[in-house]
Order: sequence, then structure tokens, then C-alpha cells
Amino acid sequence: RDEFRRRGTPVPAGLDTNEQVTFLFLKADIQRALMMTPSIYFSFQDLKIGQKATSTITITNNTDENIDLTDWTADAGLMLNAVGKVTIKPHEKYDLTATLIPAVKGQFSGTVMCKTNHADHPDLTIRAYGFVQENESPVFQKAK
Repeated sequence: RDEFRRRGTPVPAGLDTNEQVTFLFLKADIQRALMMTPSIYFSFQDLKIGQKATSTITITNNTDENIDLTDWTADAGLMLNAVGKVTIKPHEKYDLTATLIPAVKGQFSGTVMCKTNHADHPDLTIRAYGFVQENESPVFQKAK
């Protein structure tokens, strides 16, 4: 057995050795400082031209310090319930709601951005997606 070690060759399988093998399994519960649920983007369902639609994301502060969200911007016609500075206390949640009144049919995508005071996440970007349909189909009208 020592002859295999001296030559640097592997010990053949099945050869009885006095060596003990130990396996270590590491497990970690890693959480981001800011967690978004139910998803990391705004998902708009049943969008129709000219009809107001909303989507909400819950932002959770997993740190032991206040996190400030400031300098909100939104494009593509998105409107937010957040105005100015929003402070999320340690281990608390904030519901961020985006509102949209689509003007054209087809795929919709937009972006919401803000600044944070957290060193690891100075900027927060949240995407928004959906599909806009016509309010009434020109082919299949309801009988009056």
C-alpha cells in the first residue's frame, strides 16, 4: 500500500487500506438583503387597451438595518404607489404596486428603477411584462 503512495498512483479498488475517508456536507441558507415575492418582476395579467391594471411585488428587508429606496423612475406608462423616499425597517415588508393603462395591443414591457442605501445593492431594477389585448374584438361582437 505504501508502494502506491510512493509512486503517486491510485490505490486499486477493493484493496484493504487503513485510510479513512470523511465526507463533509455543508448547507447554507443564503438570503439576499432585499427579497421580492411572488416574483422578481411585475407580471400583468389580462391587459386590455384602455383598462387600468395593477401588479404588486412585496419587497422584504432581510437585514438588521433600515433600507431606504429613493429616486424612483418608471417607463412605458407605469405608475407607482411609491413616491419619494420609502424606508423598509429590518425584517419588514413593503408592497410596491405598479399601475398601467395600456394604449396599444401586443407585448408590453417596462422597467422600474430606484436607488438604495445598501452597499451591495445600490440600484434596484424591476422589470414589468404582460400582453395587451383589444378591449373588444372587432370580429366577435356581443349581441345587444
